[in-house]
Amino acid sequence: MENAIEVSGVTFAYGEKTILDNISLTIGQGEFVAIIGPNGSGKSTLINIMVGILKPNSGSVRIAWNNIGYLPQRSFAFNQAFPADVKEVVSMGLYAKVGLFRRLKKSDWEKVYDTLKLVDMLDYKDELIGHLSGGQQQRVFIAKALVSDPQILFLDEPTVGVDAKSQQALLDLLEKLNKERGITVVMVTHDVWAITDKVSRIICMGNGHIYPECSLDNMDTRMLSELYGYPVKLESHVHRS
Repeated sequence: MENAIEVSGVTFAYGEKTILDNISLTIGQGEFVAIIGPNGSGKSTLINIMVGILKPNSGSVRIAWNNIGYLPQRSFAFNQAFPADVKEVVSMGLYAKVGLFRRLKKSDWEKVYDTLKLVDMLDYKDELIGHLSGGQQQRVFIAKALVSDPQILFLDEPTVGVDAKSQQALLDLLEKLNKERGITVVMVTHDVWAITDKVSRIICMGNGHIYPECSLDNMDTRMLSELYGYPVKLESHVHRS
């Protein structure tokens, strides 16, 4: 399997506080990878370095393609009165490709509608984004990340703030995109219980390090409790705000 992502010796610090300490990992093309770990373990920092928002103090990141999609943490935590409808929000994902000040062509709008259909939100294309539920809004923002046909999709805590039913629907959608479209998916999450039957691999982080002994094959209550620092059961929700 060819590598989609290669992280080599990445270190990152805020002032004197080291967040990532000599992190190295590879993610293959077509994998669905979940990065798990407690708050402050460096998960979001790592994904922000992968997508180029942050630069490491040392080390390097190689991405096989330029075309990536990114759904940041709490992407739907915005002013609910924001005057944009669903199709307009999704169309924003095309601006990097067509240019910020160019009018979208008919083919661009057809792409927007096709992507909304893919995430089962086409019927809501004219609804104001602020009128949708949290789960529906997340589907719209996933469509925004998908509309430019990325080969890698990065997501930072996409299930936070939505109900259990919406969480399951989002994970089902990501599994579909991974298996049917071949999109490499890299997702930061606390929701260990929800992802074990969806992802192809987990990466466990704690104190700025990766725990190589933690995997889907041997993940158990003892290992997770040690990682998170409090008792964890696989069948329970482990998110702590």
